[in-house]
Amino acid sequence: MEDEKNRQEIYSGKIIKVYKDLVELPNKKIAEREIILHDECSAVLAIKNKKIIFVRQYRHAIKNYSLEIPAGIMEKNESPEDCAKRELQEETGLIAKKLFFMFKMYSSVGFCNELVNIFMADNFLIGKQNFDEDEFISLEEYNLSEAKKLIYEGKITDGKTIAAIFAYDSFKDKFKQ
Repeated sequence: MEDEKNRQEIYSGKIIKVYKDLVELPNKKIAEREIILHDECSAVLAIKNKKIIFVRQYRHAIKNYSLEIPAGIMEKNESPEDCAKRELQEETGLIAKKLFFMFKMYSSVGFCNELVNIFMADNFLIGKQNFDEDEFISLEEYNLSEAKKLIYEGKITDGKTIAAIFAYDSFKDKFKQ
């Protein structure tokens, strides 16, 4: 479809790069596209005692707290599964004995290439939390019907979290050990 003709870097930061591309459209016209390149991520829908484990943390982009499943950016040479295990332990203290791959998704394909790998875990050892120095997280637990109600009430608004909850609801028997 689009053929990239020219790329101008607008910004390069710790976790994103912003570019302005000139692209050739199927009708041969040239258009500008602003895009964000973002490192790959992993997230975990953790089920403990029939409750989903959520992290509540402040998200500056929305200037509010967000209720989400544990997630984070993959480190260099880290697999999506290892990232998911690491983030789960850092944010919740839970050590997953086994992860089940659920799906992967792009967070917002209109302007960003962030790919999120979503896993599910339901069997844990108890470890300890290890937050990054700029993370301030509290944990909350809700059963599946409570979590869906929080979505419909606008209290869970994070895309990866909503997708993971509904995927789990649709396919929960597939993920049982």
